[in-house]
Amino acid sequence: SHGIERNPGQVIGYLNRAGAWVELGKAEAARGGDARSPYDRALAALDEALRRNPRFSAAYVNRAEVHRRVGDAEALRGGDPRACYQQALADDEAAFRINPALWQARASQGTILEALGDFPRAVQAYQAALELCPGHPQIRQLLERAQLQADQERTAPPVWIAQFAAADQAIARGDYPVARDLIQDA
Repeated sequence: SHGIERNPGQVIGYLNRAGAWVELGKAEAARGGDARSPYDRALAALDEALRRNPRFSAAYVNRAEVHRRVGDAEALRGGDPRACYQQALADDEAAFRINPALWQARASQGTILEALGDFPRAVQAYQAALELCPGHPQIRQLLERAQLQADQERTAPPVWIAQFAAADQAIARGDYPVARDLIQDA
């Protein structure tokens, strides 16, 4: 905060501020609370960074992450997360247009496409990220998961698809007992 006040043109300060708000939002979500306010503040900081420097690709990737988290929270409340996920995809695409070597944007797109249930496109996004950052273990793991989900989608009855998608969301929020129950019921 003090860095922004001393040099308001320093957009990295807004990125750091957004990161702090995201961490507060994650902590609030982990406690089962409403993370919307910290995420809204993170979005405001990232919007300001982009207003000051519209070519700041890292701000787009970070804003995509916040939109995805807001979408995840909306889904947990039983709402429709698609608008948030679409905004996240648009931000990742903007980051990639600015910096075509930005593997983080492609990996982020894979995560969002998985949340949307579009596993074939998630596989493509992770493959593109691996081409830009070969051997990255986390991307490889995400790719393998998306490939497995895409394969299951082709062979599994529709009920199983919904069960596994719900289990993935439970795992993402750290609710392992619920995930186990969903998988056992599938």
